[in-house]
Amino acid sequence: MASDDQEVEAWYLEGWAFYLMAELAHESPNGKLEGEGLSWEELAKDARDCLETCRNVGGLETMFPSYGY
Repeated sequence: MASDDQEVEAWYLEGWAFYLMAELAHESPNGKLEGEGLSWEELAKDARDCLETCRNVGGLETMFPSYGY
């Protein structure tokens, strides 16, 4: 990700991937993905972090403020 740290699309896709993994982990009996050590909460936080970075890199923070979430 280092070479694409200013690419909105890269942040969006990474955030969307984390979101989908969080959804799968949340539906599993133990709250984790098979083969992964991260809980659904950790994956959801990573998704939020990537999507917030996407918003900031894209200059949308004034249109869509985070309100401290």
